Parts: sequence; C-alpha cells; structure tokens
Amino acid sequence: MIPKSFIQDLLTRVDILDVISKYVQLRKAGSNFVGLCPFHNERTPSFTVNRVKKTYHCFGCGVHGDSISFLMSHLGLSFTDSVKSLASQIGLVVPMLDNNNFQDEYKREKIYLDLMIRAQSYYSDLLNISSAAISYLKKRGISNDFIRFFNLGWSDNGYKSLSNIFADYYNNSYLIDVGLVIKKSDENRYDRFRERIMFPIRNQYGAVVGFGARTIANIQPKYLNSPETVIFSKGRELYGLWESRTNIKSKGVVIVVEGYMDVISLTQHGINNVVAALGTSITKDQIRKLLSVSEKIVFSFDGDIAGKNAAWKALLLCISEIKDSNEIRFLFLKDGYDPDLYIKENGKDAFEDCLKKSIPLSKLLIDSSVSKYSINEAEGRAACWTEISKVLKHMQNCPMLRIQIEKEALQLLNFSKNDLRYLTDNRGLYTKKLSYSDNVNNKYTRDTKFKPSFTKKLFYLLLSNLDLVDHIGDQQLEILDKNPDLKIIRDLILLAENTNSKDFESIKEIITPNSELGMAINSFIKEDQIYKNKLPDPLKEWEDSLLLIEYQSIKDDMKLLVEKGLSEKEDVEKYKDLSKRIISIKAISNL
Repeated sequence: MIPKSFIQDLLTRVDILDVISKYVQLRKAGSNFVGLCPFHNERTPSFTVNRVKKTYHCFGCGVHGDSISFLMSHLGLSFTDSVKSLASQIGLVVPMLDNNNFQDEYKREKIYLDLMIRAQSYYSDLLNISSAAISYLKKRGISNDFIRFFNLGWSDNGYKSLSNIFADYYNNSYLIDVGLVIKKSDENRYDRFRERIMFPIRNQYGAVVGFGARTIANIQPKYLNSPETVIFSKGRELYGLWESRTNIKSKGVVIVVEGYMDVISLTQHGINNVVAALGTSITKDQIRKLLSVSEKIVFSFDGDIAGKNAAWKALLLCISEIKDSNEIRFLFLKDGYDPDLYIKENGKDAFEDCLKKSIPLSKLLIDSSVSKYSINEAEGRAACWTEISKVLKHMQNCPMLRIQIEKEALQLLNFSKNDLRYLTDNRGLYTKKLSYSDNVNNKYTRDTKFKPSFTKKLFYLLLSNLDLVDHIGDQQLEILDKNPDLKIIRDLILLAENTNSKDFESIKEIITPNSELGMAINSFIKEDQIYKNKLPDPLKEWEDSLLLIEYQSIKDDMKLLVEKGLSEKEDVEKYKDLSKRIISIKAISNL
C-alpha cells in the first residue's frame, strides 16, 4: 500500500500538463489548455486541462480526473504502476507501507531537501557579512534585489563551516549523500564548498536540490557544482527555471544561455524568461523539460567554433523531441561576448534585437550541412543531401516541419521534382515487413498480382480513403506509434489533419514530391491505386488492421512478462489485463 500522504504530495508536485501533453496535443485557451479527447473520437476539442487545479475534464464524454487517473484510463496502467510512473518523472521513489526500504527512501528524501534549504539559508547569511563577496557581486553589476531574488550566498573559508548549523556534522551521513560534505575517512570530513559565491539550484517545484559555486579568486576550477545525488542531476535541472517560470509562460518563449551570471544579468535587465544549463552541454532531459514549459525555445551561444558546435549538438537533441507546434531558434553573439557582457554594454533593446535576428532550426540545419560541402559540385550536393536526410529521419513528431525542410533543402541543392522518385523502391522506407506479415498479406492480397508489405497496403488503404482520418482518434495513433514501420502512416494522418486535406487531389497539391511522403504517393500513383476498388468497406478494413497491430503488440508484451517469470504481483495483474484485452479483440474480429 502506498501512503496517502505520498500520493497527495505527488499530485501536488507533478505537472499535469507535462503528463497529458505527452499523449494529447494541447493548446492554451485562457487559463486552461484544450485538445481532442483521447477517450472518444471527436473533431472539435472538448478536452480541457487545468494546470492550477491539476485536473482534466472532457465536456464531450464527461471523463475527468487527475494525473493518476489519466494514466490508468489512457494507458491501462494499474493504480500502483501509474503512481510509480509519475514518481519516476520527478525523481521520487514510491514508498510502500509494507516495504521498509521504500519507506526509508521517502523519509530520506524529505531529510535531504531539509538539509539543502538549511544550507542555502546559511550561505545567504554568510554573504551578508562577507565584504569580499558583496564587493565582487557589485563589480559584476548584481544589485541587492537580485541577490535576494536568486538567493545567492557565500561559503566561507572554514573547512568545517557547516558544523555551525549542523550539530551532528561529524556523524551525519546525509550531508555526504547530498554533496555538502566530503568524507576522506571516519575522522576526516570537510565542506565541499569554500570561499565561493553560491548559486542555489532549484528543481521545477522550487526545492533546492543542488548548488553551483564560483570562486572570486584566481583558482581552479572556477565553477564547481554539486555532485550527482539522489535528488540532483546536472543533466536534468536548469538554473533559473523556477525563478523565471511565470515569465516564460506569459511570454511564450524560454531563452537558454550557458552561465549562471548570464541568467542573473539578463533577468536584472528585464529579459526575465531565461535559464541555463549547468556547466555542461544541453541534454535530452533538459530539452524535454524546456518543451514542457514553452513551445518556443531560443538558444543563445557564443559565435565562436565552440558555440556553433554546441548549437549543433542542441539541434540534434531537439530534432527527435519537437512537434509541429514547437519553434526552436538559435542566437549567436559576436565573438568575445556572452549574454552577461553584451547586455551590460548594449542594453535590453539591443539584446532583444539580437533575439529577433535569431535563426530557426531549419536554417541552422541546412546552413550547417551546406557549409561542409562544395554544393557547386554534384558529389557535394549528393553528400549534403545525405547528411540532411539522415537528420530528418529523426523528426518523428513534426511531419509538416520535416516536409518544409526537405523542400527547402532540395531546392537549394538543385534537385528537380523527379530526381529522387526512382529511389523510392530502393530506400527501404515503405517495404519493411512486420514480423507477422504473412498473415496480413493473406488478408489483403487476394486476386492481386503481387504481395506488397503490410505497411504499403495500409498506406494505400488510407490514401485511397482519406475520409478515414475523421474516424481516427489518439488511441489509434498511439497504436501506430508503437511500431516504427508504421511511421509513414502516422505522418499521412497528421498531414491530412493539419491541412484539412481529406481527398487524394488535395494531398497531391501540398506534398513535396521528393519527400518521403511524396515518393510513397508517387508509388501509389504508379501502381494505379489498385486497392481503391478492392475494398468494399474501407473503415472495417482499417479497424481490423489496427486491431491486428494492437493484438500483436499485446502478445509481445505478454511474452516479455512471461520471460520475466511473472514473479511480481504487478506483472501478474498486468498479464491478466492484457489477456482480457486479447479476448476482447478476438471477440470483435476474426483473429
């Protein structure tokens, strides 16, 4: 049994928008977010999410609940699995009343966070009495108001300074666990941070989980971070996210810089929707966190080679995470400038002008690739397109953006509409067979001259009957998402939905011929639309196909559970639930 106090704490700390937006495309509407209900098919959004109340409600079918009930209803998880899933997203361990280890972990986390806030308060007190630290911050242009706003502090030169606030300093192992104290031996322990400006790092829920520390003397390392701990990971947290959260939401964009001082200086000058990575390259976890708070991100990098390399790495991480509703841009300051120095010398208006001149992800991708090759030569153009297309293959969730980038790149590289069509059958994009393709082929290839792959057949079925899109809900999209072979099907659905194109001629007008979708459609035309007249009931054929895909996916999940031995109660319950779904599928189909 999970303690009620933990569940209440979990629901308070978890962001319901983060949870639901992974499965439902939401847009802001007043104080709420709205989207198409994942629990019933609809064309007009009636599903609302209230971030403050941490609830969802559908005015169409009446379903409502919190983050836990959403995962239970949408993913079919048990209550326990739903709680564990949410807890893992924010780095918590679920305590169980019948498991002392879990219970101890939960209690320890509470202790850890209490230690960190006490240390932060102590460092702030030390700053108030350190003339050297205050003098340094004044020289850097940081006012008292923003020293307090960011809760800056100072660690003095004492090796055991924290013993002043922790009476059990010499035998408190928790101080070591959270990285405040280093232990050399039982008798030898000392403070990790000494004679440094202290920057408290808060998670997205406002708890202090780590520290960044900067020396004011000429010693190395200049910056020192808390080590990886149970409550802190450099790759997950972002400096300033908690402090700027309200401004990020109101402005609809988050600016990402490289240093703590950049964040503070920009904020002080009125650019108050800014965060920083923690002394390392941006990570995929940080990208996901950024996209959960804003649909638009502007990365600010130095204009030197190192800055451009860092931007390219950030681009590659963004590619697989962004949706068509997202906008990613890159700002390169001139050599010798970081945001802190630039805004001090030039002011807020000049920095905002730089933001307006930032370049989109699409341009950075194409320009960076083009710069590596001689595109005035055939070999260079071919190599450049190969590099760009490799990156584009990772754009799984933004088919419209991918199509636009393909179109721009192909025009720049002097490809005509027909140049790549002959590659369609050789690229392996639409001819992969599912592991159960023999059964599927028998279902679709009666009286045909050949046996194309299941993916191709499903694609042709949808393309011949685009009005099927009106009957496709998020649950069916989720089924398609589970199999990478069917990505082309999902892309066609999203394209038809986003452009309101419900017939073949409309799709032909907007598609880029040399894109993946364009070449698949060309094959469809060449093969004379053989399925258009072969399927008397397209909707039934589509639903049967999706049931078959779901059936195979469930069978695979059940096989994995059996291989694990079904030793856990949760696994047994999940196996039972999957078995019920298998029975249900068989009852409504011919499987």
